[in-house]
Amino acid sequence: MAASPPMREMFASAGGAVLGGTIDGFMADQPSGALDLLRAGRLQGYVTTRSLRRRQEEPMPVQVWVRALGTDTPPRFAVAVFATALTRTDALLPDLARSDLTPVVGTSDESLLIDRISSDVEGLLGYRTSDVLGRSILSLVTDTSVPDLLSLLAHAAATGAGVTLNLVACSKQGDPVLLEAVLWPLRPPPRCGFALLPGAYAESAFGTGADVENWISRYARDSNAVSLSGRLSATPREGELAGLSRLTTRELDIVSRLVSGDRVPSIAKALFLSPSTVRNHLHSIYRKLDIHSQQELIHAFRGGSAFR
Repeated sequence: MAASPPMREMFASAGGAVLGGTIDGFMADQPSGALDLLRAGRLQGYVTTRSLRRRQEEPMPVQVWVRALGTDTPPRFAVAVFATALTRTDALLPDLARSDLTPVVGTSDESLLIDRISSDVEGLLGYRTSDVLGRSILSLVTDTSVPDLLSLLAHAAATGAGVTLNLVACSKQGDPVLLEAVLWPLRPPPRCGFALLPGAYAESAFGTGADVENWISRYARDSNAVSLSGRLSATPREGELAGLSRLTTRELDIVSRLVSGDRVPSIAKALFLSPSTVRNHLHSIYRKLDIHSQQELIHAFRGGSAFR
């Protein structure tokens, strides 16, 4: 229906008109099958790496995020974002559409047992991290959501593509909680990284500027959460670094960026925070981990090959 000027420029190298075409028509590789699942209403979105065809040049890898819009099942509208290795996701995030919803990020092992999770799970579902570590990820959702979760975990493991779906979780008090889940396959399968967010994603309408900005905001937030959940797979576990499970998603994000070589000003800019707020988060991290400096923090994580 529509394409932004940068997308038209990106796809021009593949030849043919963008409007009226399909994504697969511009790609050199085979589709994962996720688009068929989205068309059928079995998932709300997906993320994968495709190979963009280019005339007289080698195909270029692009990350593709697709999200269904609206409440219709199957959906009538979807939005797609294409990013190269040079694309900065924070540049895509509109100032007015930043979301204060904090994802709960974590990982599960080959037996689908949760081995890492951020402390925000207590605010979302009422569980302390000690309540859920070692439990199956399937135990967090209602019986009606288990088949969908298993099916899409299998799809993610088989294709290497991340998926987005709406689930009904169970709080510690036994109340149903509607969640948006982003799942990302890790190696070896069926390990996965995950991000859980309160509320299902379903826009009531499509076509207004607010809808598009809200979608892009969620895209940028989900992109960061997926990236963080993948990096978590290299971090120590609670038994290897005491206090790790007390860290929030925001604190884990700051640690990952610091250990990767970023400094406070660049971290603040990337996360839309002031440098003083980042330093306050760092002091909270020091207290929880019984660490006293940035260098000691970096050594503790790099010593365990974290975030490399």
